[in-house]
Amino acid sequence: MKVISICNQKGGVGKTTVAYHLGWGLYELGHPVLLVDIDPQGNLSASFKKQDSCVALEIFSDEPKLVWDVVLGDSEDTGVSLVSSNIHLAKSETTLSFTSYTKLRKALSRENQRLRKWDYILVDCPPSLGLFTVNALTASDYVVIPSLPYYYSLLGLRDLMEVLESVKEEGLNPELRLLGILINQIDRTIVARNSKDALEERFRELIFDTKIPRSIRVEEAIQNKMPIWQYEAFNPASEAFKKFTEEFLQKVEEVNK
Repeated sequence: MKVISICNQKGGVGKTTVAYHLGWGLYELGHPVLLVDIDPQGNLSASFKKQDSCVALEIFSDEPKLVWDVVLGDSEDTGVSLVSSNIHLAKSETTLSFTSYTKLRKALSRENQRLRKWDYILVDCPPSLGLFTVNALTASDYVVIPSLPYYYSLLGLRDLMEVLESVKEEGLNPELRLLGILINQIDRTIVARNSKDALEERFRELIFDTKIPRSIRVEEAIQNKMPIWQYEAFNPASEAFKKFTEEFLQKVEEVNK
């Protein structure tokens, strides 16, 4: 079982879209997956029609635990399960101590034997570097960072890198590893191309080979409760998301050798 945070403190970079498609892709390749939505916006939960539920609150209770629903497939042993969230989760952050960094890790630890049913646990983080995100980083083996191909995204990545290093250096999670940066929503403009080049120059070894092209069809697919490759098979984003899933698995295998 591997825990992966989908993380970036900037909003609008496609964290939920990446988590959604990676979960679907892993499922279709035969991997049971648990999705953990700890973003109070609850977009990942809404993608599976679970926006009315906020069982993620149980993670941040006095006795942290996981509660989930099967959202794809016949069972949690073969399908995709979801820890759902919505705006009610935001209220819990105001009541948490600033040292409550290990709630999610404790919830996972309590379910250790049962959690072995999932090959991958994907955590969809909120667009901030607050307690929820630090909880995710503290509990994770790896981090995937979606980033837009623009200058301000490059600036934000530096802050996020510092947080990742702090989580490791302060002993919260010394084994945390950045699996890679995924350039998302790339188009054919000169600005996007130049920014992509700047990202690759600054973080060359960390950039996924796969780049996800911008397409309105991706959002339409999610609204129709399906991945882009089921909604429009010949859309360039369909092949890109499939390739990203394969590259993700390859990178996990490589770092575990």
